[in-house]
Amino acid sequence: MHDVRATGRPNDAIDHALTLCLAFAIAHQIDAAYWQEWEMFGLPGGIQLNLLMNLALFVPLLAAARHVYARTRHARACALGVALAVGLILPIHLGFAIAGDRNFALPVSIAVIVASAAAAVALALVARRLPRGSA
Repeated sequence: MHDVRATGRPNDAIDHALTLCLAFAIAHQIDAAYWQEWEMFGLPGGIQLNLLMNLALFVPLLAAARHVYARTRHARACALGVALAVGLILPIHLGFAIAGDRNFALPVSIAVIVASAAAAVALALVARRLPRGSA
């Protein structure tokens, strides 16, 4: 664990929040394969499309994470982008639940969805402490 005075980094809390965001998003997407989420969205292609979509989702998220961990000049924007993407999990699934969909109804599925939203809010809050456009 790094101390701010020792590293000169604005706040290591952002690293922890980012890691939690990514972990909950990954856990949710694993759960999504179980629930066959592509059917909820009416997407053809089954698990094959799901795998491709996860690559398309996680490559940019992990690239953004690299900027945050390295505190590049893009760190703040990247952290906020990850927070936004992960923060969409709850409202999307809440909408499906309100519409009567019964997928993701197991306690751990629900906990992961709610935890992803909490982690996204935490990440957005700590990301605001990073300077805009500077390393």
